[in-house]
Amino acid sequence: MSNLWSYSSNVFDNISKNNFKLLYDVALGHDTYLAGLKDTDPEILVLYNLEHPSYVDYVTKYDLWFGDYNAKEAAVQSFQMEIEHLGGDKIASYDVQIQIVYPKGSPGYTHLLANGRAPFQKGSYSSRLSALNGLINNIGDDVALADLKVEIVAFAAIVNNAFIAKNAAIVQLKSERDVLEAARISHCTVMFQILASLMIKYLLHLTEIEKFYNMGLIRTKGAAHPKITHTIAKGATFNWSINFTEETVIRVKNLLDVPIHVERMNSSTEPATAGNIIPPGDTQDIALSTIGVGAFLNFTNQDILNKAKFHAEVL
Repeated sequence: MSNLWSYSSNVFDNISKNNFKLLYDVALGHDTYLAGLKDTDPEILVLYNLEHPSYVDYVTKYDLWFGDYNAKEAAVQSFQMEIEHLGGDKIASYDVQIQIVYPKGSPGYTHLLANGRAPFQKGSYSSRLSALNGLINNIGDDVALADLKVEIVAFAAIVNNAFIAKNAAIVQLKSERDVLEAARISHCTVMFQILASLMIKYLLHLTEIEKFYNMGLIRTKGAAHPKITHTIAKGATFNWSINFTEETVIRVKNLLDVPIHVERMNSSTEPATAGNIIPPGDTQDIALSTIGVGAFLNFTNQDILNKAKFHAEVL
């Protein structure tokens, strides 16, 4: 906290690292306050003319990134839904239809499902897709399973297209994030330059400077943010309560080889919203734009044979 306003570092850069929304809010208040004084104060007009083009550039790039962030979330959710179908009703149906032709334990069954349903339910997304495509290849020209193959091929096209769309959305978002990060750094530099000018202008009345900034946001960001590392028992759910009223981003890293389901709630009793699946070893940033005081995150390990472990922290 004591270092937030040190001349040796840029406060705006410090508070907005990994938090584009925070700079968006701080910059909005700053731009609005400058705009309100520019017509009556020539010195403020000079500062506004320096600040406003940079502000517009940042906001424009932020809006583009945020729109594509939502598109990425939708693409990820769509793919995760298909993966859940694959590991649930789809492979169950395929297994039953195969056993009608090749009883479980027979060479024909082993050729198609040597490890049963497990490869379609566990492991990385890529390995599950490989299992699905491998099943299609192993059925080959088997006339007895021709209708089933048509069914599997149709679903494989859906899930493979969803996988491609998810990856494309992630790549697109990464590109736009890099552009936005450059704009963030640039605007932080401009805001710091203006702060220096305001310190000269209000040298004998330094408290006037705080009127140009949302100090509540700046001071809140200076406080320590929660983090947790936790092991989830087999088939169990861990509930984490956090207390943030502004838009919050939680970074979650899956530390073991078991997928973790993360669901968002605003109370400990209401139904959880559709959440995120964190694959083994993966890290995801989860935006909680509507979270309120006393909000909760449920971390669920649906694997009844293995423990799960994660690290989560508020950015």
